[in-house]
Amino acid sequence: MVDGPTLRTERLVLRRWRAEDLAPFAALNADPVVMEHFQKMLSREESDAVASRIDAEFEDCGFSFWAVEVSGVPRSSALWVCVGCRS
Repeated sequence: MVDGPTLRTERLVLRRWRAEDLAPFAALNADPVVMEHFQKMLSREESDAVASRIDAEFEDCGFSFWAVEVSGVPRSSALWVCVGCRS
């Protein structure tokens, strides 16, 4: 995972994924409430594979899903999601 463009608003930061995003992303993907409307919950390995594919899409296409954090809020308590589009 490499640094890339960052979009900032007054409240949000949209950026490329970082290695430290993998654990919180895996926790979201393993949470039954979060994944209620998805096909299934993901293991850590499956979650890491999704993040790897997202990173590859950024490299290949220049866009994919962005990591989103709340500006000025410590990462441990920031709402952390991903948004974007895929090719």
